[in-house]
Amino acid sequence: MAHSRKERGIRLLAEGVIRDRYDVVVVGSGLSSLTAAALVARHGLSTLLIEHHYLPGGMCTTLRRKGFSFDTGTALMYGFGERGVNPHRFLMNELEADVDVIEHEALLRMHFNGRPIVFWPDYDRFVAELCAAFPKQADEVRGLYSYLHKLYTNVIASQQMVVPPTEIPPQENLKKLLRHPAAMLASLRMLSLPAEKVLRRFVKDPELMAFFDKLCSVYVYCTAAETPAILAATMFVDNHVGGAYYPARSPQVYSSTLEKALEDAGGQALYGRRVDEILIENGAATGVRLEDGTVIHAGATVAGVTVWNLYGKLIRPEFQKPGRAERAKGLVPTYASLVLYIGVKAEAIPPGTLPVEMLIADIKGVNPGDLTLYISSLDDPSICPPGTHVITTIAPSPKPWPSPWSKAYRSSTYRERKAAAVERTLDQIETRFPSLRKNILVLEAGTPATIERYTLKNGGAVGGPRQAIGQQLMRRLHAQSDWPNLFLCGDSTVMGMGTPAVTVSGIGAANLVLRAAGLAEYGRRAFERQRVHIVRGKPLDPLPAPDESLDPPRVGRLARECQYCEAPGCTRACPAGNDMRNVMRRIEAGNFAGAARALRQTNPLAEVCAHLCRPNPTCERRCLRKSFADGPVRIAELEAWVCREAAERGWPGDTPESTPRQAAVVGAGPAGLSCAYFLARAGWKVTLRDARPEPGGSLLDLDPAALPRDARTRDISGVIRAGIVFSGNAGVADLAELPQSLDALVIAAGREATTLVSGFDPAGDGLKVKDRMFACGSVVRGACSAVEAVADGRNAAMFVARLPDAAR
Repeated sequence: MAHSRKERGIRLLAEGVIRDRYDVVVVGSGLSSLTAAALVARHGLSTLLIEHHYLPGGMCTTLRRKGFSFDTGTALMYGFGERGVNPHRFLMNELEADVDVIEHEALLRMHFNGRPIVFWPDYDRFVAELCAAFPKQADEVRGLYSYLHKLYTNVIASQQMVVPPTEIPPQENLKKLLRHPAAMLASLRMLSLPAEKVLRRFVKDPELMAFFDKLCSVYVYCTAAETPAILAATMFVDNHVGGAYYPARSPQVYSSTLEKALEDAGGQALYGRRVDEILIENGAATGVRLEDGTVIHAGATVAGVTVWNLYGKLIRPEFQKPGRAERAKGLVPTYASLVLYIGVKAEAIPPGTLPVEMLIADIKGVNPGDLTLYISSLDDPSICPPGTHVITTIAPSPKPWPSPWSKAYRSSTYRERKAAAVERTLDQIETRFPSLRKNILVLEAGTPATIERYTLKNGGAVGGPRQAIGQQLMRRLHAQSDWPNLFLCGDSTVMGMGTPAVTVSGIGAANLVLRAAGLAEYGRRAFERQRVHIVRGKPLDPLPAPDESLDPPRVGRLARECQYCEAPGCTRACPAGNDMRNVMRRIEAGNFAGAARALRQTNPLAEVCAHLCRPNPTCERRCLRKSFADGPVRIAELEAWVCREAAERGWPGDTPESTPRQAAVVGAGPAGLSCAYFLARAGWKVTLRDARPEPGGSLLDLDPAALPRDARTRDISGVIRAGIVFSGNAGVADLAELPQSLDALVIAAGREATTLVSGFDPAGDGLKVKDRMFACGSVVRGACSAVEAVADGRNAAMFVARLPDAAR
């Protein structure tokens, strides 16, 4: 798995710095991919996670509008409890990552044929509730659940798996068979036994049978006749053993916590970049090609993708086994969904409403009128403004919608159909919440096309192939793909849909990577410290006043005001192009080192610029929050704080691979420091020269009230630590002393060097070039801000790094 030094290089992208080669490249950032990436990174494997969206999490993300935080898909989460199937708890313990979750008092309430049935976490209380709802069938209910509970206890819970059964080493499976022979054999039998056959042994009443049929469709989008009995037994019982939870402060915080674990272990995430192809050479996976043609090599590739994208887009047909693509096309997907995100005044929610309400329009089959309402603010009021609530509604949408990349997407026909679907959904909600419409403050709708656009889930099918008999469990993709060095995870694999299942799939993929590398695998064990903390939801704290000192809770509160804009005005306004929405998101999740590193991906003088851009920085002038609140997010203040707080941890920890290429940068002001830093990160041998005895240029002349000396020192020291050799007391008049073997000379010495670059040709904003000599910063553009000079220096480095090797 380890690569020789000569195999690795560095690429300078607009978003930052990446290697040419990693030990592991992970495609996608759903929970399975985040899980696999974080786990392999903890073993010291260099890991890059690539995501086409601008947020991590897949369906476990947050949509933010006017201060409302909406659950994009995941809201009701299992697997955090101390008992039952609990892969989330295992994962947090293994990663040593603390997470706060809110336990639901009730899992949900289903309005079934005039019966409001509360699904209590306590098993006995739920069985009693069901008996009260079906009093004449109480004996049938008790008989069924008695059987299912014994089955769950003896067959499912006894095995305590945290990896898919297909990825358990053969010797371990043999041990399990010898320890629990009856349980193992029963599991195998129930893989292909329809749940309906088990149900009909106990349930004779047609209406009660319809209830359980509906329950199967709710959990796995299959009828009881299609659902494997092993899945039904798990779903019907385990939810009442381990409980249900909501990640405090939104599901996005949970995904960001996994990202933090990845970055704490030295891993890296690249957002806004789509993988176009998984590369196959000599029958084995060797890396990926991005949509823009960038090739990134890897010893192992983990793909958290759908089976249809794997065989239909990512692997060339000539590398596929015969019949694989046809089988993939024949798999039946789960139903696509229409999702509404509604922010309302508190009076829209009737007293006694539970955080999850399920409205069943028709007791037979899957119906577009069957709505699930997630009102997570009832448990966690921090996700919306005071006096309001958030509602995420999800309803099946079986009829196909246009592809998000087709001309029909967002056409007038599409918009009309979408508007009509929204109105039908609102009508359905108002059968239970009659004052909904008049109390709406925010309304957004996501069609299946919207879901596909952001998650790449084909047709908006959020659960991959249905877990129906014939395409269930062992008949789905395994973690080991058809190609060596390519491993798979996600809802197209063995475990199927649901956050516990995809987390298990991620653990399984990580274990196969570790097995191939000869490293220890993850497995069930005891932990000295539990990292899942059960908390009570509480309203948002008031925003800290401008004169209050900042600490971690206060900066998290301030960062929470970021709206995660799709087209962020702050980034567009910033000359350095800092990805502030992902910086703010990391700060909100307590990932201070990751936030500072994200800033240094585009601006090595981030702390300096955060001071010098004030007051009224350009990023804050374009902040969306100004359109609905009393001012912008305090971006510059948070940027300065997080760089100071992270200190040396806020700089990339990897040592760039050295190349024989050499450059001299003349001028150690912001432009020169930036250019030298990025060239050094790309592996160049860089000498930074300046007429002054120490680096900093014009920064050294600034009043400490404008630029604190410690902030300046921290940034400049971080730049020099990248491997730069600084030579002081060497001005532009000494250029003749430079060696002739240089591959590039960059002049960033300020306006006093203007005559030296008079014959240079323009090569972009703030950049001039002549042969292998370059000029950037104020020597080109005249007076400019520090952040403009930093951007010019980075652009010059990117230009220089693309040069062909010089003739020697």
